Amino acid sequence: MYYDGNDEPFWSLKSNFVSLLNLASQIAEYGPIRWYWEGTCEIYIQTVKKVLVSMRQTTSYFMRKMEVMQKVTTISWLKDKLRKNGGRERSQYPRMYHRYESLDEVKESFESGDLLSGLTTKIDEDETLEGHFWIVFGTKGRTISIVPVIIDKSQQSKLLCGLSYHGYRLGEDDDCISDLTRDELGELVSDYCLLLPYRDDSETVFEKFYGIVFSDWDVIDVNGQKNLPELCPQEFALDAMTLT
Repeated sequence: MYYDGNDEPFWSLKSNFVSLLNLASQIAEYGPIRWYWEGTCEIYIQTVKKVLVSMRQTTSYFMRKMEVMQKVTTISWLKDKLRKNGGRERSQYPRMYHRYESLDEVKESFESGDLLSGLTTKIDEDETLEGHFWIVFGTKGRTISIVPVIIDKSQQSKLLCGLSYHGYRLGEDDDCISDLTRDELGELVSDYCLLLPYRDDSETVFEKFYGIVFSDWDVIDVNGQKNLPELCPQEFALDAMTLT
């Protein structure tokens, strides 16, 4: 091996340290270098340089930058693949939410534990509205309405495959914000999200537990805060490289 575990990883400060992965001992330890393929072509380094502004940093700095690059690359790929409008002129506020026909449809979906499309807004920064997610509804027309889905922090969260699920309740009619135009809603939106239901075959009634995944792949963590997702200890308990 080029160095042992007690040595400082001096190679990480070198401009061409990736070439060290070609060493036989490194390949035996970490696998072939093709597993570290960084993009479609060498021009991809221009994308990396926008995020990686300095090389002489700590290992934790590089790990954080790798997470940022994964988000940027994945979201960019999804936008290219899933864009529906083609070459048509896009609205100033692109629609990234589902618009339900009525409040009754939202209630039925929420009570039965269906997947829900939601969003967060800038008005959630008000302490009285902390923990709100909004569902958009309204028949086709010039105006739409939104109803809040409110986290119940008094209930113990549940964990499944690394995603935290919290109890929620749907707002009443008086909690709705009505008569919004699409542009007015666009100005309020801070993020988009999906509400994923926690389903247990042993439960006869859906307990209204949802996990939240945002458009930037952040999630609502065990503390009810928007954060980076964590690996599930159960799912990653075994090292796949050691399996034969």
